[in-house]
Amino acid sequence: MGKKFTENSISPLSKKSRMTYTVVSYFFIIILTILFYGISVLNQFALDDFYVTAGNKQTAQGIKAIPEIFNSFYAYDNGQSYGYRPLVRSSFAIEYEFFKGAPDVGHIINVLLYLLGIFILFRLLKKYIFKDKHPLIPLGVILIFMAYPLHTEVVASLKNRDEILCLIFCSLAALSFFKWTKNNKIINLIGGLLLFAMGVFCKMTALSFIFVFPLMLYFFSDISKNKLILLSGLVLVTGLLFAAGPYLYLGAPDRTIEAWENPLIEANFWEYSATVVYILGFYIKKLFYPYPMLFYYGFDTIPVTNWADPIVWLITIALGFLIYFAIKGLTKKNIWSFIILSFFGLIAMYSNIGMPVPGIVGDRFLFYASLPFAMFIVLGLEYLLKSKLNLRKNLSYFIMCVVLVGILIPYGLLDVKRSNQWRNNHSLFRSDIPKLKNSVRAHYLYATSEMEKVKANINKAINPLKFIRYHVDTAIVHFEQVLKMYPNHATTWENLANIYGKLDKDWEKATHYYLKTLELDPNNGRVMFNLGIAYENLNKLDSAMLFLNKASKIDDSQINCKSRIANLHYKMGDIKKAFRLNRDIMKNYPDNELPYINLGNYCINVGDTNRGVIYYRRALKLSYSAEVALFLYDYHLKKGEENIADYYYSFYEKNGRKRF
Repeated sequence: MGKKFTENSISPLSKKSRMTYTVVSYFFIIILTILFYGISVLNQFALDDFYVTAGNKQTAQGIKAIPEIFNSFYAYDNGQSYGYRPLVRSSFAIEYEFFKGAPDVGHIINVLLYLLGIFILFRLLKKYIFKDKHPLIPLGVILIFMAYPLHTEVVASLKNRDEILCLIFCSLAALSFFKWTKNNKIINLIGGLLLFAMGVFCKMTALSFIFVFPLMLYFFSDISKNKLILLSGLVLVTGLLFAAGPYLYLGAPDRTIEAWENPLIEANFWEYSATVVYILGFYIKKLFYPYPMLFYYGFDTIPVTNWADPIVWLITIALGFLIYFAIKGLTKKNIWSFIILSFFGLIAMYSNIGMPVPGIVGDRFLFYASLPFAMFIVLGLEYLLKSKLNLRKNLSYFIMCVVLVGILIPYGLLDVKRSNQWRNNHSLFRSDIPKLKNSVRAHYLYATSEMEKVKANINKAINPLKFIRYHVDTAIVHFEQVLKMYPNHATTWENLANIYGKLDKDWEKATHYYLKTLELDPNNGRVMFNLGIAYENLNKLDSAMLFLNKASKIDDSQINCKSRIANLHYKMGDIKKAFRLNRDIMKNYPDNELPYINLGNYCINVGDTNRGVIYYRRALKLSYSAEVALFLYDYHLKKGEENIADYYYSFYEKNGRKRF
């Protein structure tokens, strides 16, 4: 029979030995963290990094923006406003104040913050969770947690600094609560609650600890029942207060999750519940086999299943057994019960149990839940070697070290490889898109990224379309792939319409795509405006006028639309109305150059060049236009007024060869 496993089966080391072990442990943590994640400091911005750092208007104001940040939502996107993470946004503002949003500095800070979080968590494990264990146990747990490959997204993506800061504050809160159980000092209780509140202000993920804090104290301290109830209540109230409180003055968040982000919003109860079970099984599988690592999932990467699926029943049975085992060992404070219950507590928010989660699943969602997994690996290994194989203590820990090294080496190689893939959008998409054939948003993001390259180069003087055609064709392929998987994605129909019309000049095809967009989004004034332009290019002037007028009614402030309508009346022969509409624009928008350019064009077309020149000069005073500057140059040159002609040409050169 093997020796029975007990929590106190390891004799403690001497104080001097423990000190040496601690120093060596921190040394290993520092070296391995730098080896595994240090390469990420060479990275640029990827995905949302730019929009929460240098590309954010508030962040770019630096420290002076912090009061405004505390009075703002976390994100404003496509007319939606949601989230409240003032501490992480303030960190970016402070960083911008001194380093102007340099990505390398941001990545250095992320690595250092991650290292700090690992230090604090290690202290928590060593001092309280595994205080009666051999020092190799907390070291092994923290090293596996630190090196776990899915954490590369958290470290290598600046946007995910919120997860790191949340880990730091919640770990500090746990340390403070443990101190309170020992010394009964109210300052430790209040300090722990404030640190927890700061975690909530980094990200709502901290709310998972409403369950985990009491669980930790129950298992690993001598806290009384009354104190445990008191702490649980205070943590609950603090979490809810700091999570919901800001919305009392900000207003309710406005965040609509679309079906292409999470198909569960269209599922019935039986489909929803079965898929939640499937997702829990997916996460458990991902813990043991963290590959492939992907930047996004969404529709249609995780199947919406039902209770007729035998896999769902197998997962249900496995989960039921785990829950039964955890509850059975609860009164005996069995550490395996803690591992199981803490895993469920830390993954619950991302399992879609309460509400659909953007992306349905995500690699970074396992950030906290990978800690009980690391405990399971190390304690399971110790149990196998000491209790089942009945090996001598020194031999068992030597073998444990060998096994841990065998785990850390492939983990570290994956960390380095994945950190490199997060170098920028191009490297990330090149790595992940082949493995994301069924992800609507992944293909959409890739196509959009390609079109951003096109926009950045389209105004270059030397035949740009020849050099950017590859990016255009790549975008078309992935936009079309989105429509194959999810035909109701209105923005993709619109993007393809813009490509076929504005770039390829295939206005017939563009018209079809714009009309399809309006079927899905019938009140989109921007699409109506572009459809009007498409019909105008097809010389279907009545249809053009119809949609331009509709667009103007939806948004009466659109000067471009009013200008187009005026020009269309001119083209259709109603010259008086064209002049009147342009004068209305002048009256209502006196600083806009468009009506002056329009009237200048009308005058030139009827041979009244002198009057047209007057309008062009007024337009050029209001805003720069390459065409207008060159026309005035040619006009005065032909009249022999070389000094005036030179003025307009130098004006053209000075302001660049931009086109109006």
